[in-house]
Amino acid sequence: MLRDQDKTQLSKLLRLQREGLLRWLSNREAAHEVMQVLNRYTKDKSVAKKAVAKPDYYVAWINIDLSESDKDVLRNELPTEGTCLEGIERWVGEGYKFSATFDAGAGVFVVALLGKGGDNAGKGVSARGRDLHRALAALLYKVDVKLDAVWGSEAGELDDFG
Repeated sequence: MLRDQDKTQLSKLLRLQREGLLRWLSNREAAHEVMQVLNRYTKDKSVAKKAVAKPDYYVAWINIDLSESDKDVLRNELPTEGTCLEGIERWVGEGYKFSATFDAGAGVFVVALLGKGGDNAGKGVSARGRDLHRALAALLYKVDVKLDAVWGSEAGELDDFG
């Protein structure tokens, strides 16, 4: 679980970014600071784990294009930052790998979940957003609302190139 101080720091960064108060920081620096907090969480979780060999599968990205009605739902019912962090924490707790980065060329945050075992091993889902909060909300909408328990169980959803 994320420590309370890390949740507080992430929430503060998200609020400052949303309010436009991070202008003195480049988006790259803001993304770096967010990743430092998330990396502390990942490192803390991995301390008790033994080294594991790399899986022998490739990543198949699940294509989910959000429709305009999906985007309207996200705009009108955007979950709180805390709810987004709890959602990511739940998926990570279930053994999924979470990653986040900033695409400077497009000016967006890119977040992803990757299945590391079970029916979703080697399958990934990603989402983008102009800020980290919206990217997380879109990712959670995709995995919690749009997908079945087994990702890509419908024909044609797998894409080797994401």
